[in-house]
Amino acid sequence: MNKKISLLDKLTFSTVPFKSAIRSLFIYKISYTPRRFWNLLLIFLSMYLSKIIRKPIIWGYPPMVMIDPSNICNLRCPMCPMYNGTVQLPKGKLEFLNLKKLMDEIGPYVFQIQFWNQGEPFLNKDFIKMIRYAKTKGVMTITSTNGHFITTDKIAEQVITSGLDQIIFSMDGTNQESYEKYRVNGDYNLVIANLERLSQAKMRLKSKTPLIELQFIVFKHNQNEIDQLKALAKENKI
Repeated sequence: MNKKISLLDKLTFSTVPFKSAIRSLFIYKISYTPRRFWNLLLIFLSMYLSKIIRKPIIWGYPPMVMIDPSNICNLRCPMCPMYNGTVQLPKGKLEFLNLKKLMDEIGPYVFQIQFWNQGEPFLNKDFIKMIRYAKTKGVMTITSTNGHFITTDKIAEQVITSGLDQIIFSMDGTNQESYEKYRVNGDYNLVIANLERLSQAKMRLKSKTPLIELQFIVFKHNQNEIDQLKALAKENKI
């Protein structure tokens, strides 16, 4: 059954609920400049003009940009196109100077940089440095991780102080047996330890960011674990 989308949620393109979007205004650190809003206006104008004349018109920069710090990963998830043969690309890591060059061009116009795609961002040794530089442009930064590499208090505190606005932990199970059915080669206990480490660092530093989110892909083998995941989130103030 399709859930009816409210007018307020339509205003946020159904990407996030309207209440969450409003809350984010007080959590995420974004510079709302005239240049950004002018770019957004250009996007809408070009979109609607394209519909009217039925020809593509492209004005402005995209408001959200996905940048992959690394397309290398330590896991072998069955649905990942990099590891199931769907996508054949050379494996590598983004160099900081290339990130800097890109951010110098698009930074004043975009609202959000999503630091992930086909790999694990924390495998790039310059990842924290990339977040810090992106934040100098006044954009929102968000990343998604399998959670295996925030292994020390120092790394956890670097994540917190980098200015990262949101981090998604992929947690598709609440025990090792369930977790590794999809997160192949993953270590559930290590991920939990790193999640707790990040949460504790955030509380210790009294920081509102990053907003920590648990992502849970529901399968037949884990559908009975959702309540356990919610309890885990509550326990860690997530």
